Amino acid sequence: MKTESKQTFSIVAGHLFEHYDISLYGFFAVLLTPIFSPQTSLYAAQIASFGAFAAGFLMRPLGGLIFGYIGDRYGRKRALLLSISLAVLPTLMIGLLPSYEYIGLMAPLLLVIFRLVQGISVGGEYSGALIYVFEHAQHRKPAFKAGILIGSGFAGAVLGTFIGTVCTLSFMPSWGWRIPFIFGGIMGMIIYWLRRSICETPSFQSLSELNKSSKHPLQQVFSLNRRGFLCSVVFGGANLVPLYLATVYMNAWFVELGLSKMEVLLDNTIVLLCSGLLMPITGGIADRFGVLKMMRTSLFTLVLCSLPLYIHISTHPTLENYIILQAFLVICNACIIPSLTSFLPTLFPSSYRYTGISVSYTLGQATLGGLTPLLATLLTSFIGQKWAPALLLCLSSLMFLIGLKLCRGYGSFKDKAIITDNYSDSSHSKSVVNFDFPASYSERFFDKKRY
Repeated sequence: MKTESKQTFSIVAGHLFEHYDISLYGFFAVLLTPIFSPQTSLYAAQIASFGAFAAGFLMRPLGGLIFGYIGDRYGRKRALLLSISLAVLPTLMIGLLPSYEYIGLMAPLLLVIFRLVQGISVGGEYSGALIYVFEHAQHRKPAFKAGILIGSGFAGAVLGTFIGTVCTLSFMPSWGWRIPFIFGGIMGMIIYWLRRSICETPSFQSLSELNKSSKHPLQQVFSLNRRGFLCSVVFGGANLVPLYLATVYMNAWFVELGLSKMEVLLDNTIVLLCSGLLMPITGGIADRFGVLKMMRTSLFTLVLCSLPLYIHISTHPTLENYIILQAFLVICNACIIPSLTSFLPTLFPSSYRYTGISVSYTLGQATLGGLTPLLATLLTSFIGQKWAPALLLCLSSLMFLIGLKLCRGYGSFKDKAIITDNYSDSSHSKSVVNFDFPASYSERFFDKKRY
């Protein structure tokens, strides 16, 4: 395998593993309740199990802060190696963890600790992966490569769901649920071995040679780039709203129609597969016509069409209409995510890019993104209409559009590189621009004639 292909494969495989891990625990959360929790109160046990699931998401911003510092101070490679290590060990340990029957309260306590560690690792893995792809891809089809990266995440979710389903079939032993976690741990070790041979990105190499790696990246983010940070928070949360409305929230509608749990699971699997397959395609289109144009078109479509579509479907609640709504949300979402993934790194210069993206994006995920099903439910209850989630979708899309407007002209790569890193030597600034901000890519994002 060629070096470049091996590097790309190790990064993509790591992203696949991350989503495999997330979907795996989500799939087994209810099943693990009687295994690792006391039997005195089923409700309390379920709260503990779902609490452990939520804990992983709540720890992501902390993970973003930790790995952001490591990635900006010591290099992208070191951060990516550490993040996959922290993801592998807890996954393997959950598969080997003794039940409550054998170690008592230590079982749920250790389970929560493992989930916390996993959440920290996820906080740095996604941001590190997209930065690594961007800084290596530069102007060579960045949105297409971002689409492959994001598509691998959906593939990981499908793989986790599939293996989880197989390992809970009637012919499997009672301990069969442990197999996916142990398999995940072994898969993670292989990915770690592959990542050991990856090269550092050209951007960080140039910073290291000039001794310009940031010692206080978070301070630089808030003192020099508050607008970019806030926009990234909005992007991190708003881009998850269509996906969670199409999957997590839509599941309740399917149950109301009388679909079985297996049918709902099959529908979710198809949605994830279609999303994963669409990502590289829409990424390639974005490279051809421009990522900003791609995002704006999709967001305006969501703003203009969501409410009429939801109102029509709420008055005609059939399976076919629900599937049409899902397809609408999935396609619009697929047109946004690859473009956003290749756009985010342009908001921050390389000296504190890892911290800027990791902290802001995970903060958005943990707030608006993670609260989407709950907010949609509360809106429906408050308004008393089934189309109420469309308001959340429109509002999040408008916030996204406002964020893009605020970023307009904000990513003047050459100026930002010089001002932010305080380069006084023109040769130094030129060196970084050549590695980090290729002119052709800058024009693609910010040329007003093009957009």
